Amino acid sequence: MTGACGGGGQEGTREAAPAASAAVAVSPEAAPSHGEAVAAELEKLALAQGDVKGHTVEKVDTWHEVTVESVAVDKAACEAFGDAIAGAAVGRPAATAQRMVEAELTKALTDEELLELPDDQIGQAMVSAISGTYTVVTIASYDGKGAEEALSTLRSAAKACVGGGFTMTSGVLRGGTHWHVEDVKEVAVPGKRDGLAWEVMTQSEPGAMENPFKAVVIRTGRLLAVFSSRNNFAGDQSDFAAPTAVIDAQLAKLPIT
Repeated sequence: MTGACGGGGQEGTREAAPAASAAVAVSPEAAPSHGEAVAAELEKLALAQGDVKGHTVEKVDTWHEVTVESVAVDKAACEAFGDAIAGAAVGRPAATAQRMVEAELTKALTDEELLELPDDQIGQAMVSAISGTYTVVTIASYDGKGAEEALSTLRSAAKACVGGGFTMTSGVLRGGTHWHVEDVKEVAVPGKRDGLAWEVMTQSEPGAMENPFKAVVIRTGRLLAVFSSRNNFAGDQSDFAAPTAVIDAQLAKLPIT
């Protein structure tokens, strides 16, 4: 899939994206821009309800979309890494499509059923009934070698930001939640694909409850797929598994080039 870079500029120190360079040949009046045509194709490739068993899939509306404009970091070198952790597209893609995917909750056990469990399983059973992993899934199309370059930029940003930590703000118009990234661990990419993956521990403020993220970015041809997962009831990075079912389902819909 190809695309010319489109869209508006970015806030702060971020550079504006180049204007779209071409249009799909239909008629001068009716033809969508090249970026719009690519965006329409991405919507067809993005996950839909029913694609991932045991999960709900919702299209993210414009107000809640996670974009580079809604993510800010206090260290310029960490911008790309902060974007990936939050689930935004990395770099300057031609077009994107985004979904929110949430694991359906485990059915709560009755008091009698809980009493039948071993003591060391009762707590986990209760947590499972109220906690579910949710994942921001963003697929982005790039022009030329843009996907490779974005992945390379991300790799450099992650290495530069592993030590010392940084603060990230993620939310609508950067007015959302503040996260202090305090621990980053690079892990294997599911399926040995071309990409990067991390376990990230954050706090909303020093001494606050820790909030683990799992971030995965995978390239297939000129596309990047970004997966940012959280579970509000996970106590540490190992308390919830990477959403491999979500990742596999999304990648299965993408062209392999």
